[in-house]
Amino acid sequence: MIPIYTFTANLVAETTYYVDEWGAGKTSRASKERFQVGGKGINASKMLRRLEAETTAVCFPGGVFGEYCQLQLEQDNIPYKGFTKGCIT
Repeated sequence: MIPIYTFTANLVAETTYYVDEWGAGKTSRASKERFQVGGKGINASKMLRRLEAETTAVCFPGGVFGEYCQLQLEQDNIPYKGFTKGCIT
């Protein structure tokens, strides 16, 4: 099978917070959070992995959030090649 390379120029480092109750004028407290990494090429590689295709995501993870993105890609078993020199996610 021919490997498919995807390219993401701008990674999306996204944290979703979940609240049990919320309302106007009330203080809302998060009960849990979820971090995920995305971007067009990353999302395509995620879907290709689900389809059991061979893929490598090419991206530019940099700074603290870049490190989080790389950890998440590794946890999600998404092969990637990250160019980290001189960039910030």
